[in-house]
Amino acid sequence: MRIYEHVPQEIGEVLPFRNALFTSVSRAHWEAMNCTAVVAREGDELVGFIPLQYREQCLNARVSIPVVYENAVGVAEGKRGQGIGSQMIEEAARFVSDRADALMVVRGGERSDGYRFYRRTGHGDLMYAHWYRLPPEVSWPPGDAEGISVLDRERWLALEPDLLALHERQYGRFGGGQLRGPGYWRSILEGHVLRENKWWFLTLTPEGRLAGYLVAVQGTWRPSEDVYVYEAVGEDEGVLERLIRYARGFAANAIFGAALVSKANPIRALLRRMGFIEEESTPHVMARILRPDRIFSRLAAGSDLPRTLSLTLSTPHRTVVVNDPPDPQYVVRLETKENLLSRLFCCRLDLAAALDMELVRWSERDPGLERELCRVFEFAEWVQWFTDFV
Repeated sequence: MRIYEHVPQEIGEVLPFRNALFTSVSRAHWEAMNCTAVVAREGDELVGFIPLQYREQCLNARVSIPVVYENAVGVAEGKRGQGIGSQMIEEAARFVSDRADALMVVRGGERSDGYRFYRRTGHGDLMYAHWYRLPPEVSWPPGDAEGISVLDRERWLALEPDLLALHERQYGRFGGGQLRGPGYWRSILEGHVLRENKWWFLTLTPEGRLAGYLVAVQGTWRPSEDVYVYEAVGEDEGVLERLIRYARGFAANAIFGAALVSKANPIRALLRRMGFIEEESTPHVMARILRPDRIFSRLAAGSDLPRTLSLTLSTPHRTVVVNDPPDPQYVVRLETKENLLSRLFCCRLDLAAALDMELVRWSERDPGLERELCRVFEFAEWVQWFTDFV
């Protein structure tokens, strides 16, 4: 068995293998997705393929890290259950750690084989989300369409500075999503794995000022006439409600819903008031930390800890040296489980509470140093729109 990082010359062989198992993407689409991949072969036979999509992941309002999102884990029929997928994940973790700080994946279904596969390969849950569906019998009074426009792709891209500014005002305090900046929307429209679905772009611009926008798409990862809100951002709930009412018309007689709305997303309360049914929460994003040392250096920027603290972290699976200055003032060893390590380094764990509950163990806690570490790893709420789905 040979398992290795794919080379571009193989794309004519590996892409049809991927497309036979998952939603098909063209060669141009693949190139726009900004991927590498891990390949498994028995002799010359291709038996496994996992795309790895590069992203800059926001941990909180000020820090982002380079990651790869795993998607479409494919193993050939007749070869499943032999550990090929796990071996591919291990090889991906090895070769991608020079350019990415974590492996991440969008994965739901806690009782599914796919979810259990990621837990076995060292991934921990970071956030949860809900699907929403509007029952067809729910009726709304006629909505006010004044100021609402449906834009084509080019007009949407031309509006990007305003779209980014509004999103930053409303959601800039959250981690969890892809880092947004100039070129973000072009990368989404060209590289989103579901870009071939029908997309609608709505704006609400009273007196020429962008007050809100909404992205609706036909279907998710399965062909469907159903329409889902992928993202909706507005300066207040009144704006959002008008946009959502308008977007319902795109669904005609099909299902109208909202896809994987993060638990911390403020829009959830509005969706419930409008009559949407909230399904049970499901895991959304999972991670396996590859380079805690690099993540720590970003989180601790501006602190004295990178030069004063020797920090080691141990799990049942590994011991990692997180920070090792030449003449440390403090030496700390923390013990925890692998899934909590993922949460800690992605700012999804309240470290002080975890220490009190012995979820993270520190034999000789120093109150002052503990406060400093808790500031470095300060818990952040996460929101990720389905727009960022890979």
